[in-house]
This record gives sequence, C-alpha cells and structure tokens, in this order.
Amino acid sequence: MQIPLLRALIGPVPFHELSTAQKVNLSQLPMTFAVPVVVALAFSINPEAALADPLFLAGAAGVLLISTATALVPWDDFPPRAYLVVPLLDLVAIFFICLGGYSIFFALPFLSGLPIFWLAWSGLMPRTTLVVSVLAPLCMFWGQALRAGGPVDSRILGRPLVIPFMMLILALVVIAMENSTTSQNRKLQEAYAASRRQEKLLNAVLNAANVGVVVFDAAGKVVLTNELQQRIHLSSLKPGCGPEREINLALYGADPQGRPAAHEMPEKLRPLSRARAGEEFSDELLWAGPPEGARQALSASARRLLDDRNQAAGGVLVFKQVTDLVEALHAKDDFLSNVSHELRTPLTSIIGYLELLEDEPDLPASARSSLKVVSRNAERLDRLVDDLLTAAADRLEVRAQPLDLGRVVASCVRSALPRAAAGRLVLNQDIAPGVQVMGDPIRLGQVMDNLISNAIKYTPEGGRIDVALRVDRDGDGTPSAVATVADTGIGMDEPERERLFDRFFRAQGVRRAAIAGVGLGLPITEELVKAHGGEVTVDSEPGVGSTFTVRLPLLPPAPTGIAGQPEKAGQAEKAGHADEAGQEE
Repeated sequence: MQIPLLRALIGPVPFHELSTAQKVNLSQLPMTFAVPVVVALAFSINPEAALADPLFLAGAAGVLLISTATALVPWDDFPPRAYLVVPLLDLVAIFFICLGGYSIFFALPFLSGLPIFWLAWSGLMPRTTLVVSVLAPLCMFWGQALRAGGPVDSRILGRPLVIPFMMLILALVVIAMENSTTSQNRKLQEAYAASRRQEKLLNAVLNAANVGVVVFDAAGKVVLTNELQQRIHLSSLKPGCGPEREINLALYGADPQGRPAAHEMPEKLRPLSRARAGEEFSDELLWAGPPEGARQALSASARRLLDDRNQAAGGVLVFKQVTDLVEALHAKDDFLSNVSHELRTPLTSIIGYLELLEDEPDLPASARSSLKVVSRNAERLDRLVDDLLTAAADRLEVRAQPLDLGRVVASCVRSALPRAAAGRLVLNQDIAPGVQVMGDPIRLGQVMDNLISNAIKYTPEGGRIDVALRVDRDGDGTPSAVATVADTGIGMDEPERERLFDRFFRAQGVRRAAIAGVGLGLPITEELVKAHGGEVTVDSEPGVGSTFTVRLPLLPPAPTGIAGQPEKAGQAEKAGHADEAGQEE
C-alpha cells in the first residue's frame, strides 16, 4: 500500500531516506501541477485554439495519465532504472502539447526542463540525459515551426538553438551537483559505517578489559561506561537510591591500614567529582558498597582529555577491582605479625638462659665454645624476627631528638668489629665530629647496623669495608649529613639495583652463594631513612663492590631548631610503616 502523496510530501523523513515509490511520486509532482496550470492559461487566453487542435489536449491528458500510473505502480518491486521511463514518457507528452499549443504559447518546450532535470538528478544515465537535454527541446521547437506551415529556412531553424544549449547547461550543472552530493553521501555513509565499526570495536575492547571505565565530556556529562563499570555502579548503590548521581553511591576512603574508613566520602572528594574538576590521580584506594553489604576495594585513576587547542575536552576514570589483592596483603601482614610474635616468646627465654649459662664459671671450654655457636644463631634468629615484625607493622615509630650522628655510627662500627675480624675483613672508619641531626638513635643505629652487617656478609675474606660520616651540600646548596658504607664485596648489576629495596628480594648471586637472609633489611633501612626525611642510594658494580649512601637533614644550629622537635618527630612518625613491637618485648 502506497503512502499518500501529501503525506510523503510533508513528512519529516529526508528525501534520500524515502522509498523508491515515494521518490518517483515526488519527482513527478511538478509535472502533475505544471500541465494543468498551462491548460488553464491556454483556455483563459484562447479557448478556441486550445480546443481546435486535439494534440494539445492529448498531451495534457497523457501527463495526467502518466502521473496517475506513477502513483499506482509499485516501483520498489522494479529494478532501480525502471522509473526513468516516466520522465521519458513526460517528454513525449510535452512534445504533443507543444505541437498542439504552438499558436497559444511558443515557449511550451520549456516544460521539457522538468523531466530533463529529473533525469539529470537521478544520476543513472548521464550521457543519455545530455543527449536528451539537447534533442528534446530542439525537436519541440522545430516541430512547432513545421506545424505552423510557413516557410522553413536556416534562420527559422537556428532561432531556438539557444534553448537546447541552456537545457544542456542545466543538465550538466544538475549532473555535477548530483555527483557531488552522491559522493558526499557515499563518504558520509562510509565514515558512518567506519564510526560504527570503531564504536563496536571500542565497546568490545572496553567490555573485555578487566577494569571499569567512565568517560565524560567537557560539560562533565558521562558519555560512556563499560559493562564492568555498570556492574560496579549498581553494586555500590545505597539502598533506595537511584543510579543517576555519584552521591548515591556508598563510597568510602581507606584508612592507613587500607581498610574502609568510618565515614562516607564527601561529594567533592569522590573520584568523578575530582576528575570533573580537572584533577589527575593514580591508583587511589577506595571502598565501594554499603556497610551492611559486600564491599569491594577499588583502585581509581583519572586522566584529562584535551582537544586540538589543548583545552579540556572531558576525562577518563578507570576503576580496578583489587579486593582480593588488599585482603591478601592484610592476610600476609597478619600472618607475619602473628608468626613473629609466636617466635619471639620462646626466643626471649632461649637467649636469656643462654646468657645465664655463659656466666657459669665452671663451664668446660668445649661447652662454652658450643654455647657461643648456639647463642650466635639465636641472636641471628632474633634479628630475623625483628625484621619480620618491622615489615609486618602498620606504622613505624620514630622518636626524634637532637643527637650526634657520629656517636651512633662509631658505636655501630665498634659492635661490628668482632664479626669483621672473624671474617678476616678490614673495617675502617672516618667519622667527622659534631654532625648533629634530629633523629631516633635506636632507629638510626638500626640503619647503620643493617648496612654494615650487609657489607660484612657480602664481602669475601681479605676484603675491605670503609664507614665514613661527613657534612656535604646537596644540589641546592643545603648542607646534609652523609654516611657511607663502602665494601669490596660481590656487587650487583643494574636490574638487581633497581629491585634492591623491594621486600623479600634477594640478588641471584646471593642466592647462589647460599648467604643467609630474607630480603627485609634494606627495605626497612630505606623506610627508616625516609622517616627521618632523608634518602638512601646505592652505587654498585659486580665483582667490584657496593657503596651505600645515607643523606639526612642537618640539625639547624640555632636554638629554634630544637623548638621544632615535636613537629618533626610527629612527621617522622607519620612517614613510617612499622612499629617497635620486637624491641619492646
């Protein structure tokens, strides 16, 4: 069933989206209106002439018949070029109108412009259209001249040549416009198809990714979320709240232990609000979900999007589900803490009774020698438990006070001399006097003990260890206390140096040599140095040795430096990651 002509004419659907039948009916519509108007004018001007020649009325009736047939034929069921018979038949009908109405209107051949325009705009037969645009009006004008019955000469035949030329120009312009429009439409369709393919590919990639993705535009409106993010969003909703706004999500920050905070995040601190404000951040831990439900830990990252003019064009938020990882880390810390404390209780008794036995005056020499071996290994196990406790602790406590760093370093060197002598190592010291820092003497002693102990452990017999302390200036001219421990040990390559301060990392050469250790001493050393506002670096070469350098801020000489002691100590406490449970028991 055909759509009514009027509805097809005024409908909101664009012309190129209409069916073939609708396009044919709309294209024939100008002829359907023009011919009745011409007939009406002819009868108003010269009714006798209009009725005198039957060709005029036959041509007009032919146009109306063609229009009626056009509206009834199901053009969608025919080949694409089939409808071109309509403008060709219109030209035949116009030819009869021109022959019959020449005495009324000499310019009737101009009606041929309507079907010629239709043929040109179809773009299906451009060469045929150009030929028809010349021959059709020329035949109509010459037919009128012959029909008039007067003498026919070159002047009569040449007079209307300008009309076919104009029709040819019209056809050429319309064909060019149609080709341009068709090319643009084709490019737009190809671009749209490519865009759809890219959209499907992007959606497939985003939905395959194991992260939730949120994309928003320059106005802050969310324009894209993948399936995982939609599930995260729905599972994080507060009871009874709709999903439209981020404030409806139950989002909580993380406390220092990585567990959910007690109170919800305020709106301005939530990831989407911060990203909309132009803030960028990476791997920030938060918890999503109401307290009474199953919460999930998320790692949030945000990046801004910029346009070609480097102006803000929106942003991207990425949420990674890290619940299993966070729970595994908590379980590991709990395990280390529990095991270390369980080991500490019998160790305390073992070391105490060993000390009592060593004080026995009547102990045989052989037993005393064996006892020293047992005592030495018990102390080694005690240090290992201390390292495990420090690594598992949630907060590293630093009790800062003004101190002479040289005394701390010298004390550590004295304590290490017996071990160095047992390993046939040369242990030298070069300590500058009066190097004052704000620090915890126990913690800084632990730093130097770790570095010197490692140097002794990883230096073969006959090697050399140099411990030095001096005052040096940083790149900005600020004076710092610089302690170095240099050895002639086995050294490390670049990949091993990059991972040296990772917990539980041990170099391949150390593992091959079966040197005892668990890989906690240097990570703890780095944390302690950072807790004092300093830094520790290493320079090493395989087969040559290693040099560890500790830089610490000098204590200002003015008395006001001591007045700031509580604040610095508090800052140091906040920077740490372990407690002194091992030392307090």
